[in-house]
Amino acid sequence: DNFGCVYDTVVQVNFVALPGISANGISSVCEGQYQVAGTSSFAGGLWSFTGPGNAAFSPGTNDDNPGITVDVGGAYLFTYTDTRCLKDTTIEIYFADSIPEFSLTDLSFCIGKDGIIGTVESDVPEAAYLWNTGETTPSITVTESGKYSITINGLCNSETDTATVLTSTCGVFTPNVVTPNGDGINDFLRFDGLLNYPGTSLKVYDRWGRSVYENANYQNDWSPIDLVAGTYFYVLSPGGDYTGEPESKTFTLLK
Repeated sequence: DNFGCVYDTVVQVNFVALPGISANGISSVCEGQYQVAGTSSFAGGLWSFTGPGNAAFSPGTNDDNPGITVDVGGAYLFTYTDTRCLKDTTIEIYFADSIPEFSLTDLSFCIGKDGIIGTVESDVPEAAYLWNTGETTPSITVTESGKYSITINGLCNSETDTATVLTSTCGVFTPNVVTPNGDGINDFLRFDGLLNYPGTSLKVYDRWGRSVYENANYQNDWSPIDLVAGTYFYVLSPGGDYTGEPESKTFTLLK
């Protein structure tokens, strides 16, 4: 000192570690749950977060290594702030949703036209589509009969379903004889291919032009058991996507 005396003193400084956190090498998890591990602090800390939904910490936000549950999938940023040094560190976790079950609808259409299978687009952002044809879109256009399957792959699971596609020669093939005698043959006024054209109108007249039957949505289900034998005239107007002219022909009713 100023008087020539020499002193020495010891000062002990305790350096405490900054907060640390480990994400277990995981950047994405499923089922909306994540268990924090490897967090360290000198005197405790507090968790906070930002994300698309709500997050719950168990047993609480002041636990070094809580379990985290979110109510909405997506990317969340979790911050742990040390209460002694007021330092913070963060981890980002993506909570992926599972691909839900789905079902394809079987399809039938006319030869020469296109049929579309799907659409099975998933709400899961990372969903990837793979058809057995090699296509990777939510829906596909087909021209042939067969079985078509799609697998939707996500980060958490995969789901698959199959649709049966049938093609047929379309057009309305008209009958010329009806025999409603209950033997199971020609008992009904039946038009082959009619069911390809929903909403078909049928009007039937006798030889004098009097209406004997009318149906705005005919289903091949009329058996003229109450009419007398003879020749009848009909007008068939196919519905749906039928592009031809109405059929105006006659049929013979035999008893």
